[in-house]
Amino acid sequence: MQYDMIVNGQSLRSYGFLVVKRPDRGTAKKKFLTNEVLAHDGTFYRDTGFFEDEEQTVEFNYLSDPDLWAEKLRKFREIMDNAKEVLFADDPHFFRKVKKVEIGSCERPVRRLGKVSAVFTFDPYDYYVPGYRYYRRPEEYRFNPMPNKCRPIYLIDGSGECTLTVNGYACRLIVPDRIYLDCEKQIAYDQGRGNRCANTDAVYENLELLPGENAISVSSGFSLQVMPNWRSR
Repeated sequence: MQYDMIVNGQSLRSYGFLVVKRPDRGTAKKKFLTNEVLAHDGTFYRDTGFFEDEEQTVEFNYLSDPDLWAEKLRKFREIMDNAKEVLFADDPHFFRKVKKVEIGSCERPVRRLGKVSAVFTFDPYDYYVPGYRYYRRPEEYRFNPMPNKCRPIYLIDGSGECTLTVNGYACRLIVPDRIYLDCEKQIAYDQGRGNRCANTDAVYENLELLPGENAISVSSGFSLQVMPNWRSR
């Protein structure tokens, strides 16, 4: 079977864009702070706990009616310009978040054939597909099955003063019917995406979920849903 890539939930193969070969996987480098000390040999490095973005080049072929060759290429550019999430066929349980895509020049070896490459810049983590949805029951979101901390989105319904407690850290907030706390973007917003940062004293790093079991609770009278965004390196 022809190797495939899924972009924003759509198969590239279904559009007629075929991956030439399974792409090599790059390695995101750790971010280190360096310090040069004249009285010591070498350099001191301090691990920041963060990673650089990761680049990956993918080559594609496509066939087209000769008169529609350029139109097909424009479709490819449209897909890549809007790419936010990529899933590779040989790793179907994880997806990558796209930071940007750069498209190389397109070759035309024969009138019906096009060859084009795309350089993806990815977030350094692989995201577990089951973690990309909201869970209502605590037993569904308390346990982080991945070996890395994750940055969830908390969705709280209710009205008035509320406390969200995660692993002993108590976050206070005012809920206007519904509020979202997005640990990745470090922002609070309402149902209409209006900014609600003034409604909370959240320190978002303290709301991240640790590997394994987590203790999560919300004040009585409020309901909580969690999109855990489980991820792995």
